[in-house]
Amino acid sequence: MLTKADISISEVIASLSSFRVEAGFLVPTPTGLEKSILDAHEDLRIFLAKSGLHYFDHQGQGPENKVKIPANIITESGVIGSFASLYRPNTKSGDPRIWISKLNAHSKPWNLIALFVSNGQLFVFNASDPTVWKSMNNTNSPLYLALMSAGSNYSLVETELLRKLKEIEAAGFVRSTTNAASGVGDTLEKLLGISRNSSKNPDYKGIEIKASRRNNPNQTQRSVLFSMVPNWGISELKNGAEILETYGYLSPATKQVELYVTVKHQPNRQGLFLDLDAKNGLIVNVHQCNGTRKPVVSWKLNELQEELSKKHKQTFWVKAKNRPESGHEYFHYFEVMATASPFVSYFGPLVLSSQISMDYTLSTKLRPSGAPFARDHGYLWKIANNSFESLFPPPRIIDLAKLTI
Repeated sequence: MLTKADISISEVIASLSSFRVEAGFLVPTPTGLEKSILDAHEDLRIFLAKSGLHYFDHQGQGPENKVKIPANIITESGVIGSFASLYRPNTKSGDPRIWISKLNAHSKPWNLIALFVSNGQLFVFNASDPTVWKSMNNTNSPLYLALMSAGSNYSLVETELLRKLKEIEAAGFVRSTTNAASGVGDTLEKLLGISRNSSKNPDYKGIEIKASRRNNPNQTQRSVLFSMVPNWGISELKNGAEILETYGYLSPATKQVELYVTVKHQPNRQGLFLDLDAKNGLIVNVHQCNGTRKPVVSWKLNELQEELSKKHKQTFWVKAKNRPESGHEYFHYFEVMATASPFVSYFGPLVLSSQISMDYTLSTKLRPSGAPFARDHGYLWKIANNSFESLFPPPRIIDLAKLTI
């Protein structure tokens, strides 16, 4: 049936091979499109099995054994959600059948339909459609991005984001949007077109982005995981103002009461430290003074783990070289460390080993009336940079200058 395709399959194979992509093919007949049923020929069955998507040899006959798997139909301008039905009828010795929902709207009889897999997902496109086929040469098209993703083992979103980061790397040093410590992250977000907001969701289509300076002697070698306020309902102190009033100090620079300190498992100068209450599933900030210990605030361990899992399902840790120039700071973003699916059960033990810590960022501000109030910049949970592989599976290190994508 493939020989009846209305375009040269060898030319399609050559183009797909240039992307390092292996594909399976279908050629719908008029009857197949009319009845929404196509023969799953042997080459296609081998392709599906090799990709790990479906094994017809292990499938029973009859409608009760039908299998549906997610599929994505690529057009010249987008990706349409679909599914593939895979089954063996009770008749004709159970000859394997396949149908891709919505295929009728995107194909004609004798068109060559290509199927390929990227990150475990099935993608489908009509190679006979001139507009779809030509879009393969457009580096911003859905087909190009999907094929690049399939050939490089990057997802579609990863491919899109890495291409943007590569363009940023190629631009060299760029001026920071601010002279504050947050400039390395703020500048990258602006370059990526990400608006500042208070959302706790990942920054870029499901990918969290964290930027940091490389080898800055004034920067502690820790990275922020997330910010989470204490669980006030189970805490001794009930808000940031009480924490500031009890443990804050007078800043010589601002002449205001502040509390900018790191809290680890070992007591700091204020006598504050973190402890794990395994029996009750809590991380507790404890104060120690003259041999006496008392709880300050607490977090539920499972809530910390949930936030870690939600925030860092997939993260790009972007490294930047920095340099001062004419009173401003400039950044050159050059490397990405990509992590995924943290080992949340290690959170508590890493707190006990002081590899995970929490920073208070509290200060006193004055209202227009002159009345003071506590300004809360977050309760920042951080990890030591040399402990990444204790919390995350081995990361992928991506040199943006050498990246081909």
